[in-house]
Amino acid sequence: MARRQHRYIWVTIITCTVMASITVACFYGMYRGAINLGVEGIPDVPGIGWAACFAFVWGVAALMAREDIARAKLALARAEEDPRERLQRRVARVNSLFTEATALMDDLRRDLEAQQATRQALLEETEHQQHLLEVNKDEAEKIRKLFVGETEKSIRAARLREWMFLLIGLAASIPIGLLVNWMS
Repeated sequence: MARRQHRYIWVTIITCTVMASITVACFYGMYRGAINLGVEGIPDVPGIGWAACFAFVWGVAALMAREDIARAKLALARAEEDPRERLQRRVARVNSLFTEATALMDDLRRDLEAQQATRQALLEETEHQQHLLEVNKDEAEKIRKLFVGETEKSIRAARLREWMFLLIGLAASIPIGLLVNWMS
């Protein structure tokens, strides 16, 4: 197994180097072609820039190769695994998922019951408030009638008082007018 691992490393290094070299060569060819055609605005890229480009592409290729190797190792491990152990592991996972689903269903049931209880309490509170509004409407009507009755009585009393002042004024002004006329 160690020898196989060693071989994977060398294959990865060589593959990444070849891929990076080809990619950088393509970029450099496009760069030189654009300069030779006289395209303006292309900056001068020094050799260190091309080396950095090579390192970047090599790193990306290495990461991709590493991922492929890890996938291949996992597939190889699965292929070498005993089918009974694999089946037992899957059954255990299914059982754990069912247990988790049951727990979630219990949580959902409890949440639903709590929401229904809250809904019922809100309905009862709404009915209570509506009853209070009806009682308050009746009381408000009684109070309005009382105030209207009081207001009508006070309006009648005020009118009577005004008529009385008018009559008293008339009754007092006639003798005073006669007295003033007699004295003059």
